[in-house]
Amino acid sequence: MGTSGANIAAGPNWEGWVQPPAYSGKPTLYLGDLKDRFDVPKGSNVTVRFYGEDGVLTLSETVSGEPLSGTSAAPDFAVRQPGEIEIDGPTGRLWDVALQPDAAPTVELIGPMTRAPSGETRQNFRLTDDFGVARAVLTITRDPEAVDKRYGYVLSPEARPALEVTVPLPQIGDRREIEGMIGENLAQHPFAGLPVQISLTAWDEAGQASDEAIGEAILPTRRFFDPLAAALIDVRQELLWNRENATRAAQVIRAVTVDPTQLFDDMRHYFRLREVVGVIEGREDPMSDAQLGEVTDALWEIALLLEDGQLKDALERLHRAQERLSQAMRDGATPEEIQKLMQELREATRDYMQQLAEQQGEQGDGTDMPDQGQQDGQQITGDQLQQLMDRIQELMEQGRMAEAQQLLDMLAEMLENMRVTQSEGQGQGGESMQGLQDMLRDQQQLNDDTFSDLQEQFGGGQPRSEQGDQGEGTQKGQQPQAGEGQDGKGQGAEPNGQSLAERQQALRDQLARQRQSMNGAGGGDEEGLGGALDRADRAMDEAEEALGQNDLSGALDSQAEAMEALRDGMRQLGEQQAQSQQEQEGQQGEAGGQSGSDPMRRDPLGRAAGDTGQFGSDEPLYEGEDVYRRAEELTDEIRRRSAEQDRPEDERNYLNRLLDRF
Repeated sequence: MGTSGANIAAGPNWEGWVQPPAYSGKPTLYLGDLKDRFDVPKGSNVTVRFYGEDGVLTLSETVSGEPLSGTSAAPDFAVRQPGEIEIDGPTGRLWDVALQPDAAPTVELIGPMTRAPSGETRQNFRLTDDFGVARAVLTITRDPEAVDKRYGYVLSPEARPALEVTVPLPQIGDRREIEGMIGENLAQHPFAGLPVQISLTAWDEAGQASDEAIGEAILPTRRFFDPLAAALIDVRQELLWNRENATRAAQVIRAVTVDPTQLFDDMRHYFRLREVVGVIEGREDPMSDAQLGEVTDALWEIALLLEDGQLKDALERLHRAQERLSQAMRDGATPEEIQKLMQELREATRDYMQQLAEQQGEQGDGTDMPDQGQQDGQQITGDQLQQLMDRIQELMEQGRMAEAQQLLDMLAEMLENMRVTQSEGQGQGGESMQGLQDMLRDQQQLNDDTFSDLQEQFGGGQPRSEQGDQGEGTQKGQQPQAGEGQDGKGQGAEPNGQSLAERQQALRDQLARQRQSMNGAGGGDEEGLGGALDRADRAMDEAEEALGQNDLSGALDSQAEAMEALRDGMRQLGEQQAQSQQEQEGQQGEAGGQSGSDPMRRDPLGRAAGDTGQFGSDEPLYEGEDVYRRAEELTDEIRRRSAEQDRPEDERNYLNRLLDRF
């Protein structure tokens, strides 16, 4: 080896290497071992070294794009095009060099652009390249010609740059063929909800670009099923289309909120919306980018609060859940959205039944619904309501929306007419609950009147004296007295002729009288009935003081706290009455023929308790005209579970044995 090294050093001689680009994955080639004709990937780097006396060996090449001719320096160069490499001299050689094929990437959009329930944009794609994709971008541009030129869209759109979404590629591994999904939440982007043109482009490591994959879509956004929330999102979209829609936006917001007490469960949302209107009406001309961003961000946040905010009144929440589910069926919502709204309906129904039970002082396991044509009511259990909602969801999943809507209407009617069975001997507890209900209603009326006066104070409303002349039975002065029930036996003065502060004082006095006749309504436990009524008393006192100082906004906050405390007191009183009822039933014992009808006396499989009080009986697990449909549903469920490969093998074997048997 030493001799060989000495001979090389003595020269004249040469060495050379060809190093393909890293992305090709090909090894380095020794130039002296290559035949007179070879091919390499574009971008391969050639290194040549001369040994011996200078000028004896020279290099010429035509592959770099900047040809070298007869140089003895032997610099490094890259192969950019087909050509020749020649070493001239005693040991020289000539090579004919070709480029290995390197095609540009190919791209494909798979299926239409879709939307997740959260509003996330999803687009499936496929990328291929012979050596590997380096990067890819999905470009989204607005398509103004496809927009219906109505409302705020009659104006020309403001110029906005194209939206570029970087396509996610694997960090390691093979990139020659990639299938994946772009998932990006673009629900708040100015293009969201509008027709767009999309194009997908990919590049390889050599810098070659693919042909574009072109598509059209409506850029997905989040769905809003609450009517007011949806209206605010429409206003926001028009502002982002062209900020000259600002005047129209303020008018629309004022129009849709003309009666805020019917729209807002939390009046703070309304006041915030009025602040947004103030920003719009006090804008620069034209509206600055900062103002536009502030307004559109606020509209989005308020819409989310209206759509997802927790309603305090169970009946309002139930109605809202029913309306949103009906709207979703009409709009062709996705299965995920249907499932989410169905769960909301189940929770609202459960809360509503519990509220009914608390108001009447019972546990709420059974309810009575008046049966047409019969004097006595027919008992409707929670299980039966659950089965009805299961059937509604099943029909929707099958696409039978008309039938599902019929059952939803039936459910709404049942819940609207539902009444909790009054227990015998309820006595004073029922009167106490009725008294709290009356106070809550009158406090709500006083809250509405306070808000009306606040509107009048800012020039946004009509004096209540004028509102009262618009129809019979709607005049504020004809409302029941403070604390007065439907039977007219309440105490307190007529609102007509009294100030708001005096009416608030009358309500507080009525609360004090009510507490004297209620067990457990004194002070003490902050979390109990007494604590709830203490909070109501303090809030009423603060509201009265604020009204006396003409601080209507502060009074509204205190009145809201008083109403919430009264609701909490009603819940606490309902729990007390339910516990008392259970204790009475325990003392009376069980009659032999009645134990099986108590839904609390059933075993885990739903069987009624026997006459001896022991669980288990020979009573069939399921009866009725739907027995065959139920059996089919159970079989389908067993079949579905047995096909899930992630379940333990023993469990799947057991399920398969069940299928073989039945």
